[in-house]
Amino acid sequence: MSLTHSTARNSFATNEKSDDQEKLGCEQLSDFPTPPLGYDPPDGGFLAWATVFGCFLVQFCGFGYISSFGVYQDFYTRVYLSNYSPGAISWIGALASFLGTSVSLISGPLYDRGWFYQLVIVGSIFQSLSLFALSFAKPNEFHLVSTPADLVDGPLICG
Repeated sequence: MSLTHSTARNSFATNEKSDDQEKLGCEQLSDFPTPPLGYDPPDGGFLAWATVFGCFLVQFCGFGYISSFGVYQDFYTRVYLSNYSPGAISWIGALASFLGTSVSLISGPLYDRGWFYQLVIVGSIFQSLSLFALSFAKPNEFHLVSTPADLVDGPLICG
């Protein structure tokens, strides 16, 4: 092991720094114009900053709800699903988080194409229906607790 370690050290030590751009493979990027010194990017005003703030609120509420599953898990472990192990209960939040993140592969391009209002309205309706369906679950009915959270909350909140 010491032989390969010292060989590797010697090969790194023999490489010298070179400031020659051709040897490093760097090219001069003269095709792109540089902005003038006094150039400021355009400011969209109140409407642009209101859009940024609205996007922040949507992300805050969506990922905050999924990230706060620990509160639900504590309640489910102590009171509502006391016959199940904490590991089994944690699958509810883990699956919802995974589905919420993976569905963004579909919803991301739809947002980019301008389907923002439709996606937010459908997601809000399904989120409300999911919480309504969760109210029908009785204690120690794991499948009735996990189905709304996993199949509806995760994909539609984070997506």
